[in-house]
Amino acid sequence: MSITGHTENNGWMKTTVMNGTYMYGYKKYHAPYNLTANISGLKGYPAHEYDGRGWQRLYINFGGNIPPSSPFGLTYVINHSSVQLNWECFDNDLSSYRILRRIKYGGWTEVANITSPPPGTGRVWLDVGNATDLTEYHYKIYHMDALGQEGVNDLHIEFDDWVFTTQVQYSSRELELNGSLVVEAMGELTLENVTLVMNESEPIGSDMVEVRSGGKLILMDLDNDHLSTDDRTTVTVTPRLPSYFFGFVVRSGGELLVKNSMLQNSSNYLMETGESSMIFVDGGTVNVQNSRILTRDIGLYLEDSNGSTVDGTEFIYDSGHRYLKAVRAIRSTNISLYNNVFSNSLEGEIHIEDSLNINIAGNDFHCENTTSVFVTNSDGAVIENNSLYRSQKAIYLHQTANATVKSNELYNYKNEGLNLYSSKYALISGNTFYASSFGRYRSPLAPQAVNRANIISNTAIL
Repeated sequence: MSITGHTENNGWMKTTVMNGTYMYGYKKYHAPYNLTANISGLKGYPAHEYDGRGWQRLYINFGGNIPPSSPFGLTYVINHSSVQLNWECFDNDLSSYRILRRIKYGGWTEVANITSPPPGTGRVWLDVGNATDLTEYHYKIYHMDALGQEGVNDLHIEFDDWVFTTQVQYSSRELELNGSLVVEAMGELTLENVTLVMNESEPIGSDMVEVRSGGKLILMDLDNDHLSTDDRTTVTVTPRLPSYFFGFVVRSGGELLVKNSMLQNSSNYLMETGESSMIFVDGGTVNVQNSRILTRDIGLYLEDSNGSTVDGTEFIYDSGHRYLKAVRAIRSTNISLYNNVFSNSLEGEIHIEDSLNINIAGNDFHCENTTSVFVTNSDGAVIENNSLYRSQKAIYLHQTANATVKSNELYNYKNEGLNLYSSKYALISGNTFYASSFGRYRSPLAPQAVNRANIISNTAIL
């Protein structure tokens, strides 16, 4: 709509429409002036009223050929996988309205065509279950009249954080996410045979997958068979920098279950630890089963965790980079590491500190030139039935009490097979030491300042 003539400004505002006539209101403190109005090239014929108090009303008759007004006041509300669109409409004679959607760089698709919409100003439409790209959505909303005339407006949505407060499940689809993924208290998110691609945003390292107290995140496959890998859930990152900064954080009271799935390219630097890790368990609980962890920093960082378990999982190097450590546990209790494969770390595979009742059993360690298992200032560690290859030090117990090292096979260690430094009440039983032909020391057992260790039935093959 354009209004021409001598006016103090262009402040004409539509107030109502009836029977093909627009009424516009304008507050004016001078005598009325001759005005004309045009819309889409059609000329209107105004009539004026002036009440002597500074108000002038303008009635414009277009002979019934009034195109619908464009939707205005467009807003949106995101609820998990749904988008609710809200807008205003002043036309009571619409024959229909159409909604088109485009996801990121894709083409336009008609997602709604509502005929004979009820009269009223407010409009609400819910795009149910379709917000699965989680990056960018574009919508166009058309108001149509019986003559085929239209008014249109569009809306661009960029997704940021994705927050879950109820139970939600996705199966057999791809999701793409900008911002963080957060599972709040009472929320439970299950990704089953899902590929989740996490795009970094600014500032680098500000985004994460976070499970807060009372929340639960489940990553799993479809058939519950770890031997079939084509249906597993995969979480990956598309980094812009050589360093990866998008990790998992499980807060106190939160739970993370990773079953028959794969995590790759992910790591987050956290100020609270001063280190980068793929999964940081900050007082929460994690259960990883029959999965693959591809990382370049610390794969799993446990701090103040109780009851976390990793079973049947492979920790491997990522894109030619060796990770720092596979698992690090600090001030944690009742941690179980069973039947896993650890390979090619820079600073050792498992690092246990100030912890209680750590069980390390049935694992394969392929650790080049570092320490496979390091336990310090801890109590009740059990290291049993593991195979350890090519370490500098295969097992290092430092100021540790009541440890059990039993029935392990230590191959080609280059320095010491087992070091007991200032440890006490250790049981060392049934281990077999196969020393390397390289290196200077090749000592199967180095009981330095050990206190009351029970060392029985071990075999050294040098």
